[in-house]
Amino acid sequence: MPTILCQFARGRLFATWLCLALALYFAAQFNAPLKDHDPLIYVLVGKGIYQHGLLPYDFAFDHKPLLIYFFYGLLSFLDVHLYVFQAASAVLLALSALLVWRLFLDRSLGLPLVLFVVAAFAVGSVGYSGNSELLFVPFELVAIHFALRSRDRSGYLLLSAMAAVAAFNINYVCGVALFPALVFSLWTSLRSVPAFAARLAAYGLACILLMGALLLAAFIGGMDVARYFDLQRRFLTGYASETGAPDAVYLAKLAILAAPGLLALFPVFEPARRDAARALALLLLGSAATLFLSGKFFPHYLYTLAAPAAVIVLMVDYRSNLRYGLLCVAVTLVSLAYVAKFVSYRGGEAYVMDDFLRPYLQISDIVGTEKVMSMRAPIEPLYYSGATPFQPLVWMDHAEIIHGAGEDGYYRARLAEAPAFVMTDDGWCAAGGRDWASCEALADGYARVLRSAGDGGLQTGYELYRRNAQPAGAE
Repeated sequence: MPTILCQFARGRLFATWLCLALALYFAAQFNAPLKDHDPLIYVLVGKGIYQHGLLPYDFAFDHKPLLIYFFYGLLSFLDVHLYVFQAASAVLLALSALLVWRLFLDRSLGLPLVLFVVAAFAVGSVGYSGNSELLFVPFELVAIHFALRSRDRSGYLLLSAMAAVAAFNINYVCGVALFPALVFSLWTSLRSVPAFAARLAAYGLACILLMGALLLAAFIGGMDVARYFDLQRRFLTGYASETGAPDAVYLAKLAILAAPGLLALFPVFEPARRDAARALALLLLGSAATLFLSGKFFPHYLYTLAAPAAVIVLMVDYRSNLRYGLLCVAVTLVSLAYVAKFVSYRGGEAYVMDDFLRPYLQISDIVGTEKVMSMRAPIEPLYYSGATPFQPLVWMDHAEIIHGAGEDGYYRARLAEAPAFVMTDDGWCAAGGRDWASCEALADGYARVLRSAGDGGLQTGYELYRRNAQPAGAE
């Protein structure tokens, strides 16, 4: 009987069921226009690159490095009525699954099963939010794969270095997370101290040269490299002081995701895959280290552990019917939960995209092509209205983090430049900023023309102000 069940689980009917369950779960993600706010700023900075010819950070600012904006900027060409981030997440998860299937599994398992497991491990962390973890994880996997196979192939060493530099320039945490896995991968491909030292030095030099080439290209393209790093330094210095502690639920999730790394200690892999499993276990360990070093414990950060954990689980030797049967039982239970999620979605309340966007599109009707200054304003109105930022610091607390006690003075200086429109958080100048000189200047020189209170959820409130008409002859 177990043999018959395993044969069924390896067949097309089971693969079709997994694809259907995954499709239903994906459909249930359309209950809200977005799952996380972070990708909005990535797209906005990228929009400056592609649609305004402005490299970071002349159009808008976020502290992530350069390459992330070239990827996310492509999404700026898509209509805001579309569920852009859910679709981008699905594409990136499918790409990760394909890489795992080709590079780490040698196509030994069915692609639908691999796709299902990779996507399932994203649930509860990054999900379908479109966050940057979905983008840099494939580069991490590529870097490890080619490092493991670089013994007599200098081309593979270069490909690994290129992937590592790409991951690092999407999110700096990759530098810490990848380091132990890459060192191990280079060592295990040689197992000779002199050869390892030479190869490690060559790898480091390749990374430095690739990083230099990227920055040189950006400089030639018009980016102020000194300002680029200075803004990052000032932001990260302030941001690093805001640390927290994980709660019990977060720690439990972390422990569950770390558990597959322990499999690397046991003989449950084919000999040819053992080193890859150990390298991925080290990536998992390095990713966990970045969480505690950063002092930030957001749910989507957990995907940096979930992704290598999923690959390790898939790399187990499943020629044993017992092991394969246990995997398929677990996958079946998850697939049933996906169907239940879809049924719940069909019977529950969901955002209507047109209703969600209406308060934001009213902004574009008023401002037209004029630039909008953000003053403690949420990012959603600026993003969904398609308005052009007046100044780069458009995320609600970025000016506070960078300028600290000088935030009020920063806003006052921007107002002195006479932007045509100013946007604030709903009620900001009546509450938190009521004693600020910038709010007084806003009241003196501007009139409120639009207000939205939001809905207390994803739809954020705002106030839009227009500069008062100047008397004839006034400067």
